[in-house]
Amino acid sequence: MSPRGSFKGGTTVLATQGLTSGAFLAWMDKAFADENVLLAAEPEH
Repeated sequence: MSPRGSFKGGTTVLATQGLTSGAFLAWMDKAFADENVLLAAEPEH
Protein backbone atom coordinates (compact mmCIF):
# COMPACT_ATOMS: atom_id res chain seq x y z
CA MET A 1 0.00 0.00 0.00
CA SER A 2 1.16 3.49 -0.69
CA PRO A 3 1.18 6.06 2.12
CA ARG A 4 -2.32 7.21 1.15
CA GLY A 5 -3.74 3.69 1.22
CA SER A 6 -4.02 3.09 -2.53
CA PHE A 7 -2.56 0.05 -4.26
CA LYS A 8 0.66 0.44 -6.20
CA GLY A 9 1.44 -2.63 -8.28
CA GLY A 10 4.89 -3.91 -9.06
CA THR A 11 6.66 -6.58 -11.08
CA THR A 12 9.66 -8.72 -10.21
CA VAL A 13 11.70 -10.29 -13.00
CA LEU A 14 13.98 -13.22 -12.23
CA ALA A 15 16.76 -14.33 -14.55
CA THR A 16 18.90 -17.42 -14.03
CA GLN A 17 20.98 -20.03 -15.78
CA GLY A 18 20.86 -23.76 -15.15
CA LEU A 19 17.43 -23.78 -13.53
CA THR A 20 14.32 -24.75 -15.44
CA SER A 21 11.03 -22.98 -14.88
CA GLY A 22 9.54 -26.32 -13.80
CA ALA A 23 12.21 -26.82 -11.13
CA PHE A 24 11.72 -23.27 -9.90
CA LEU A 25 7.94 -23.60 -9.75
CA ALA A 26 8.23 -26.90 -7.86
CA TRP A 27 10.50 -25.19 -5.31
CA MET A 28 8.16 -22.22 -5.06
CA ASP A 29 5.10 -24.44 -4.50
CA LYS A 30 6.93 -26.15 -1.64
CA ALA A 31 8.22 -22.87 -0.19
CA PHE A 32 4.75 -21.30 -0.22
CA ALA A 33 2.94 -24.39 1.10
CA ASP A 34 3.14 -23.38 4.77
CA GLU A 35 1.06 -20.22 5.17
CA ASN A 36 2.06 -19.85 8.83
CA VAL A 37 5.70 -19.43 7.83
CA LEU A 38 4.77 -16.83 5.21
CA LEU A 39 2.63 -14.85 7.65
CA ALA A 40 5.35 -14.94 10.29
CA ALA A 41 7.87 -13.59 7.78
CA GLU A 42 5.64 -10.77 6.50
CA PRO A 43 2.40 -10.44 8.49
CA GLU A 44 1.18 -7.41 6.50
CA HIS A 45 0.67 -9.57 3.43
